[in-house]
Amino acid sequence: MNKRLIGGLLTVLLCIFAVFGLGESVSSAEEVTAEGLTERASLYTITYDANGGSGAPSKQAVTPGQTVELSNSKPNKDYYSFLGWSKSKIATTATYLPGSSFTTNSDVTLYAVWEKAKYLGSLTSDKTINLTCKMASSSIWYEFTAGTSGNYMFTATKSDGNPESDYYQINGQVSQIGKIADTTYLDIIDSGRIGSSTGKDTPLVVRLEKDKEYYLSIEATWYTNEIQTIPLRLSIGVPSTGANARTVTYDANGGTLGSVPAKQTVEANKAAELSWDVPYREHYNFLGWSKSKTATAAEYLPAGSFTTGANTTLYAVWEAEKYLGTLLMETKRQATCSIPQAERWYAFKADCSGTYTIKIGKIGESTYVKAALYGAEGKLEETTTESTQEGLTLSAWLDEGETYSLRLKPYWDNGQDAAFDLTFGIPRMTSRLVLPSGLREIRERAYAGTEFGSIVVPEGVESVGPYAFADCAELTKIIVLSADTDFADTAFEGCAGLTFLAPAGSTAQAFAGAHGYSFEAYVP
Repeated sequence: MNKRLIGGLLTVLLCIFAVFGLGESVSSAEEVTAEGLTERASLYTITYDANGGSGAPSKQAVTPGQTVELSNSKPNKDYYSFLGWSKSKIATTATYLPGSSFTTNSDVTLYAVWEKAKYLGSLTSDKTINLTCKMASSSIWYEFTAGTSGNYMFTATKSDGNPESDYYQINGQVSQIGKIADTTYLDIIDSGRIGSSTGKDTPLVVRLEKDKEYYLSIEATWYTNEIQTIPLRLSIGVPSTGANARTVTYDANGGTLGSVPAKQTVEANKAAELSWDVPYREHYNFLGWSKSKTATAAEYLPAGSFTTGANTTLYAVWEAEKYLGTLLMETKRQATCSIPQAERWYAFKADCSGTYTIKIGKIGESTYVKAALYGAEGKLEETTTESTQEGLTLSAWLDEGETYSLRLKPYWDNGQDAAFDLTFGIPRMTSRLVLPSGLREIRERAYAGTEFGSIVVPEGVESVGPYAFADCAELTKIIVLSADTDFADTAFEGCAGLTFLAPAGSTAQAFAGAHGYSFEAYVP
């Protein structure tokens, strides 16, 4: 009886504990849930919808009532100009711009607002368009029909009368609709810079065919205020036709034209811009254009002003690569380039076999270069980057007595000449004796019978005494850096097969000639 009573009491107590425990569990769960809901409700999401385009910005979390800055990223859509963002998917005008202030108290989706490329009609004469660019790095599109065949020129400038007020640059792209089977695509014909705050850029020159449809997109970039607006003036130069039309023909004159238009139509006796493109010729430097096929100096530069009253052929003017001679020791040179994209070539001979290094450093801002090293069998080495901010280095094994060429292809962002420091490093030679600088005299028998393969006589040495290098069986090269060092007749007694390397017209050259030794001019 007592056992039954005790069992019943225990059952009641367990039920009471279970009820109270369950109540506490539910209460705790409600509190956690409420906190979680409160936390989630403290953030809302801005979703960007490209609305038929691509490249929409990522979602953006915001606090209710807090003003945030919209993403500066812009979507893209071929043949359409991006106007900004709207809460309406079918809006034709933008409510918000990238980078502008925005406040919301709920989740919101912003849709890209697009405007179809503006049609300019058939272009039969020069056209000027005034427009306002409201967003950096966002394309503005135009559509037009070529009214005649020939070279069209596209330029753009700021139109507020103060072109230097902000640093900016404007790029242009000319394209048409291509088609493969039933699929259409954007076929880019040409693109490039059409204007900048430096005022040194040239037009984008593109050859177009009569009655064909084309698209022009322009994109401005500036670095002051992202949402600042800048006024632009876009100019499209249309080829002249009829009695006033004249033809400018480019002749590569032994080179390769590449993308340079074969002909350019200009108006008689009216200044026109020559093509920006440059021809190419291996182991030659392009200097510019001339009316003479045999000219050695250029009359006109790419993108320069040109006026003619008659049909004219312009010939490329070439200069053979600069020969630096035999590299006997570390050699420094400075390369100056006046024409972007025009290659500069330098040739040199390897004095010994080993690993040579060529370092390229820039002078000035916004300058880049592609560099490559060539031997008799073609390209040996090339740079993997184009920036000379930290310097570029080429390194390759070269063979003694062989001739090699360094090719530079520079380009830069301003209108000034570009300059590069070149440093040619040669392998270390244990068989070469480099006499100390400051030496004035090499006395009698000073180095007679030594086993050096080559000897460098430094600048400032005034005389080399009798038998100074007599009976040096291994000696094959004498490098003399001074132009007026005197040599005793017996200075190299017993040395056969010597080659003197010294400045042209030097006393060393005269000595070599008088004693039957070989000579090679050396430019220190």
